[in-house]
Amino acid sequence: MNQNPPPKGLSSRNTNTMGMAVTADSTIMDVLQAKPDAATVLFRFGMGCLGCAVARGETIREAAQAHGIPLQELLSALGIPEK
Repeated sequence: MNQNPPPKGLSSRNTNTMGMAVTADSTIMDVLQAKPDAATVLFRFGMGCLGCAVARGETIREAAQAHGIPLQELLSALGIPEK
């Protein structure tokens, strides 16, 4: 199977610790658990509070909206497929 590699520096792993697929509707915490290198990408997009209480319940979709970031751009940088 020929798949595109993940963006440079990011793991190709796309599941959280419970084996669920990481999507735009996954929480920031789930994404960080599945892709520890995602912190660098999130910081680059201006999301500096990755360890705060909001990160435990806020989805990538919600965070993109709150920070005025185009969702597709963020998902692409994180290596998360849009479904």
